Amino acid sequence: MDSHSDKEWAAGNYKHGYGFHPLVAYVDVSGQSSPEPLAGMLRKGDAAPGESKDHLKLLKAVLAQLSRTMA
Repeated sequence: MDSHSDKEWAAGNYKHGYGFHPLVAYVDVSGQSSPEPLAGMLRKGDAAPGESKDHLKLLKAVLAQLSRTMA
């Protein structure tokens, strides 16, 4: 996701530009035409795609979201 360089959290990326590296989790709901977003986080543009710390943080947010909807 490209951005102007003075935006909060924008960082240089491998394409020599500035932007963000969002991480988003969706759930496929039967009978709906598009997936339902559960959680997301906006990361710096130079964030590693396989950063386990970020994936675990997102998973915790997803589980919290699901536990609220299941109660």
